Amino acid sequence: MLYNVLPDKTASIFDVGCGTGLIGEALSKAGYSDIVGVDISQNSLYVANNKQVYKSLHKFDLENPTPLFNNDMFDVIVSMGVFTYGHVKPSALVNLVSYLKNSGFLLLVIREDYFNDDTTSFHEVIKYLRLGLVRQEKFYLDGREILILLYQMQGKMAQSGLNTSY
Repeated sequence: MLYNVLPDKTASIFDVGCGTGLIGEALSKAGYSDIVGVDISQNSLYVANNKQVYKSLHKFDLENPTPLFNNDMFDVIVSMGVFTYGHVKPSALVNLVSYLKNSGFLLLVIREDYFNDDTTSFHEVIKYLRLGLVRQEKFYLDGREILILLYQMQGKMAQSGLNTSY
């Protein structure tokens, strides 16, 4: 899905919750080379580093509001399996999306039940961030519906505040 909207192989990609580097490895095989990853697990980062596909790797808590990078740094943010029950809350996207360049893309792979659960606030966060849905696909894993959501920045964030207590 990403390859269709981002043919430039020199695009800067931010792999959020990169874990052991599976997404970075797939992106590298597709020809992308400017990939930066973050994860909260130092052990996972060690495994990812051994794959030698990342420009840099950083230990980082995604729910920490302390900036890790400059704003407008990445063409794409990818995240697979990070936003789910017991992991990272959707409000963390507010900080992450600030790293996206104007008209940048956000690619999320997320469980459908979590995405549509009213208690998670995912839809509220997406609306607040002014992300426009470019494409949506789904597949099934262990009997669960998984969504692949590709968004694009549609301007600056809404001016009203966002409840980040979810």
